[in-house]
Amino acid sequence: MYIFRSEFVLAIFIFHLLFIILALYARKLDNKVLDYIFLILATTLALIISLFRPGFGVDEPSYLEAFINFKNNADTFPFDYSFKILYEILSNTGIQIEYFNNTVSSLYIILLSITAIVTSSKNNKCFYFLMLLFSFTSLDLMFNAYRQAFAFIFIYNSLFLFLREKKIKGALLAVISFGFHWSAVILILFYFLSRFLKNKYSYLILLLLFPFVLISMFYPLGLMGIGYNVLLFLPLNELFKAHVLAYLEVDNISSASFYILNLFGRLPLAISVLTFYAFILIFYKKIRMKRIIAMIVLMAVYCLVFMEMAYSFRNYYWVLPFFPIIALDYAESNQAKIHSRMIGIAALHILIALPTFYSSGINSMIFNTGN
Repeated sequence: MYIFRSEFVLAIFIFHLLFIILALYARKLDNKVLDYIFLILATTLALIISLFRPGFGVDEPSYLEAFINFKNNADTFPFDYSFKILYEILSNTGIQIEYFNNTVSSLYIILLSITAIVTSSKNNKCFYFLMLLFSFTSLDLMFNAYRQAFAFIFIYNSLFLFLREKKIKGALLAVISFGFHWSAVILILFYFLSRFLKNKYSYLILLLLFPFVLISMFYPLGLMGIGYNVLLFLPLNELFKAHVLAYLEVDNISSASFYILNLFGRLPLAISVLTFYAFILIFYKKIRMKRIIAMIVLMAVYCLVFMEMAYSFRNYYWVLPFFPIIALDYAESNQAKIHSRMIGIAALHILIALPTFYSSGINSMIFNTGN
């Protein structure tokens, strides 16, 4: 774990623990003002980390190069419309090249904080934000996979607008999300299909999938051929098919396969996914967000089938950020036990963060901790 190699990472961990305790205190008091104060302070801390980190993630230099090229010739921009608009905003506001990466990751943090406010009606916003932020998924999105990071923010908020029957606003955010990353379409597609999946089948399917997901984290199951044939058969948009098929090409897979990682490289994803699925299975009856769970189950099938595709681990990035809202929904479902459940969730969150967020290899690049 990098908390033993870097004073910077150790300081992050200490502040992480401190804000978890403060967030639990605010929720115990059910104090809205305290919750917002702690959320603002936690967001400020995260922004300081983003702005003063000494290193950069794997893909960040590529996005910086695209920004430099964009400033010289915007017509050659290689990404979709929403990301281009973001680049235009950053360029027009005079963001200097040397501050580009820190600005983008900081913008993600701000949007994540706003998301915690918008998608939760309870006084648990600081706790919710901390769970979203200090995760293996968020670490990679924040300091690496920019396009998927912003796509997720918008599609996540879109889904909650749809749940609240605010369809026009939900559709607008979905369209913005698609302009950041094409695969956001998959999540919204499964959301609409989830209405046809009965609750008892959601649980049963996830229960049946669990051992196969466990095996797939260490050994390829060879299911991608089935997924490939199904994809060709389905009446989907040809551009969408082309995007997916590009990730199934042998050359792309060989250079970006999950299975080229060693055991320790795979563990953060394996721990995150298996813990989330186990949590749903154990507490399924006490979780009220059955529609979201149905969508997650459909995504679980997709992730398993295409586990051998290039960058398959990032398919799970559409799934894992729902863990905080599902966990908090479970906690809030029984007001008499809410505090004890919140403490349990906090302990689980820290236990997961240690071998995932604080042990991910990207730490050595972002915080210059060494190998």
